[in-house]
Amino acid sequence: HAGHAEPFVRVAVLRAVRELRAPDSFAPALAALADPDAAVRREAVAVLGYLKNAGALQALTALVGRDADAEVRRAAVGALGFAAASWLRGGPPPSGWGLALVGALYAAGVAIGVLEWRQRTRGQR
Repeated sequence: HAGHAEPFVRVAVLRAVRELRAPDSFAPALAALADPDAAVRREAVAVLGYLKNAGALQALTALVGRDADAEVRRAAVGALGFAAASWLRGGPPPSGWGLALVGALYAAGVAIGVLEWRQRTRGQR
């Protein structure tokens, strides 16, 4: 059902596998990051955050600075933070997670700064 024509069905499938926290859901969630619907991408980010698979690092970090939807970018920062926080409680994170989180937070700050600058300068034209 991940390839269903209706976005709400794709979201529901991802939400169900997120609740299961099944490692097999990693590949479909990673693929769903390219979905044209922002709600599907947000749910895919949530799945990846819950799974805490280091293979999602690059994709989540890329979303922070590049996704067209602000909520997807916010969710990606949250997923990175969620995974990092859980590792801090239970031991050291996998190699690269700390750097990825710092990079994602920096990219989010830059993106927010650009959006604020655009909003402020919009009225000055």
